[in-house]
Amino acid sequence: MRITFATVNRNVQRNLSRRYSDLVGLQEQLATGKRLRKASDDPIDVANTIKLRAKESQLSQYKRNIQDGLAIMGVASSAMASMNDILHRARELAVQAANGTYNDSDRLYMQQEVDQLFRQMMSVVNTKFKGTYIFNGTNGNVPPYKIASSGTERVDYDNRTMATFGTVFARQADGKEWNTPNIPDPAVVTAATHTANGDNLYLNYATSHLRIGDKVQLTWNSSADTTINGRSLQYIYPETMPLDTITIAGAPRQFTNGVKSEGYAGSVNVGATTQLIDGTNPVRNISRGSFVITATNPAAPGSPTYTLIEGKDYNVNYESGTFTLLNSGYSSGSVYDLDVKYRVDGELGDYAVDYVTGQVSILSEDFRDALNGIPNTDRSTAISVDYNPATPLPSAPNGLTYRTDNVFQIVEGKLGDTIRDIFPGSMKIKIGNKEYVEGHGEYQPDYYDENGVLQPGKNKYDYSVDYETGMITVYNTDLMRDMRPEWLGGPGAKNQFSSMVSGVTGASAAVPLYYYPNIPAAGNIDPATVKVTAGGVLLTAGVDYDAAEMANGNFKLLPGSSYDNIKTQFKVEFGVFNPVDPPANMYSINQLQITFDYITRGVDMYGDMVTSQGDILRIIEDGIVVPINIGADALLKDAPSGNDMVGTLLRYSQALLKDDRDGIQNALDELTTMYDAVLNSQSKMGAQIFRFELTEQRNGEQAIEVGAQVSSLADADLAEVISKLMLAESVYNAALQAAMRVLQPSLANYM
Repeated sequence: MRITFATVNRNVQRNLSRRYSDLVGLQEQLATGKRLRKASDDPIDVANTIKLRAKESQLSQYKRNIQDGLAIMGVASSAMASMNDILHRARELAVQAANGTYNDSDRLYMQQEVDQLFRQMMSVVNTKFKGTYIFNGTNGNVPPYKIASSGTERVDYDNRTMATFGTVFARQADGKEWNTPNIPDPAVVTAATHTANGDNLYLNYATSHLRIGDKVQLTWNSSADTTINGRSLQYIYPETMPLDTITIAGAPRQFTNGVKSEGYAGSVNVGATTQLIDGTNPVRNISRGSFVITATNPAAPGSPTYTLIEGKDYNVNYESGTFTLLNSGYSSGSVYDLDVKYRVDGELGDYAVDYVTGQVSILSEDFRDALNGIPNTDRSTAISVDYNPATPLPSAPNGLTYRTDNVFQIVEGKLGDTIRDIFPGSMKIKIGNKEYVEGHGEYQPDYYDENGVLQPGKNKYDYSVDYETGMITVYNTDLMRDMRPEWLGGPGAKNQFSSMVSGVTGASAAVPLYYYPNIPAAGNIDPATVKVTAGGVLLTAGVDYDAAEMANGNFKLLPGSSYDNIKTQFKVEFGVFNPVDPPANMYSINQLQITFDYITRGVDMYGDMVTSQGDILRIIEDGIVVPINIGADALLKDAPSGNDMVGTLLRYSQALLKDDRDGIQNALDELTTMYDAVLNSQSKMGAQIFRFELTEQRNGEQAIEVGAQVSSLADADLAEVISKLMLAESVYNAALQAAMRVLQPSLANYM
């Protein structure tokens, strides 16, 4: 068989190409250090390498998760160590405070330190890491707790929409109790009218051996209303019950309270000092708490009488018997006449009234003897107490106004949520330039001794605060009178009001709604804003109450409603389209100031409180998902005892402030449980950190192992590659030389 030159040429070229390809492949391995450069190099090893590299990437992510978790847990563990340091110091102070060698001043200094510890604890709870609150779980953009201020955090507070103070009642001719914004307009009530209805006030006491200085109790007597019969009358608005006279059957005369009065018909100038005159003699030594100024408009008979406020409308010097008018709205040139009532020390009448307790102190022998002469069975009818003012009053134009208690709840005005957890000692109550005094312990007011001499109370103050619940107990009658719910609807109150309605039935006439005293909401209510509840249950328009009457400013139950003929109280909330300005006697913005700091939960961007915290999860190995956080709720609460950090520190601080020895001892026990609770959380976090560290070590070992496997498959053995490269170069050179000898060109190649 003849082999042509072309055939030989093709074979030589093919062998040279193969040898060159081998040479190039080895050179690339030497240059890159990789044995596998493309799938065709070794399909099986390439597939295994891809799997191993995926495992490497997974292990790398697990490592980042572990390190991130360790960083967060490290910060959390450090924060918990700080918490334990704070609790340790708080316990030291509690042990000292429980020692009887310290006095109340020492405990007050301790309270100031505990207050700072309390605030620092809240700061530690709000610890952040990389911009995230580590103790608020998945809501890391919101702090678990927030220290808020009534003056800065809640702008509505200055407009009196944060604070609401329970229900104020007025006694009316029909024997019902009405909230003051809802006072209807019956005829002027007299004691005789109430007596005819089987409803009157008398003085109740347990002995017929009364002495000068003893106290008897104002008490309701009603044959028609069993809810008030025999109930003490307390927390009275003084201007609605002058109690100038008391009549006792069989007594030789009518008894008086010794109050003197002086009228000023537009003759008092703002800033000028006015001297009280009794006859021709200047008055001196006015009894504290007895001085009252009222203003009436003589040109408008039947118009309200306004009670001026000490510190806001006037100042008084009790020793010199002078007063200075501050409010130009009542000065000379205004439409108002002023009437001043007062009592002079040492010039006592027959009795004196404590409007907070409703107790009447006996000051004269005639009054004492007259009371001792009335049998117990006859007191409710033989003693007549006149409780109707001679002129209409703004809070109760037709009768006595009083409260059923003297405890007020602070709430947030926008949502109506109760404000709790107030920092002890941070509350200040001020009206105008008069700041009221906070106290604690058993309230002991001024009293009259057996000689009828007024003695200062041993523990007298204006109000006390339960900082944990946000409840204020008021003992000052001026302050009690001024904290009226109808005064919460002034300018800036978002035109939203509420009224309480009692004792209506489906067959009754519609009850008019009022958004200020004597200012009806007739024809001015926005139907879209109406909400009616009874005992927290929402009533339905058109089913339970008349929607058309509501639009006209009246509340009327419908026949057939489940509330028809049921004695209950309804809360009617409504918005007013164009409310008028509040009455002249109501405070302007910033006159009534109640300021305090308090603790609240964090709020999200929509203003909603965030309480759900959730777990922050990290995958640290295949199929293993682990939380790396401890939520504030779990951290700050001791499950077995139910104690929580905020409540414990608040009660502790409050006990120090009020010199409550039992409270301090209880706080010491609670601090111990909280210390153990934080220590337990810290222990759990430490165990979690240890687990993560072990997992990180295992992750590193796995990464090394997988990396070695990848290297064994994909990396080239450089020594072997160099050896093969040298051999391949020799083979390639030999192939070139052989080709030169074999491929000798001749004329035959071209034939």
